[in-house]
Amino acid sequence: MDRFDITIGKSVGKIEFGAPREHVRDVMGLPFTEFKKNEFSVNTTDDYGFCHVYYDKDNACAAVEFFKKTVLELNGTDLYSMNYGDLSKYILSLDDKSVPDDDGITSAKLSISIYAPNEKTESILVARNGYFD
Repeated sequence: MDRFDITIGKSVGKIEFGAPREHVRDVMGLPFTEFKKNEFSVNTTDDYGFCHVYYDKDNACAAVEFFKKTVLELNGTDLYSMNYGDLSKYILSLDDKSVPDDDGITSAKLSISIYAPNEKTESILVARNGYFD
């Protein structure tokens, strides 16, 4: 299983936010497919199966969205090891200005968004500083 440590707003694992697409692909060293997420996307996304890597208009890494097949750690805590209720409480304990809604919770301070419709965590997006501003 893949393991990634979050450095808030700067990196996740060996993926540095702001790094050029080719550098991210070299670091990942895995097969991927490139696709357009939706009609509003400013660039294509790289799909590695267990995560999607998003790029800005300049082809710099802006965010990575992880799915359940990963160990994703923030401050030594594996985010996927918790149920959504505990995970949202953990995020709120780190950032009391986090914004919960019907689909999950987003913290601009932590540069993290959890997608959890029906309170079941489906993905966790980790981003560069300012991504949610």
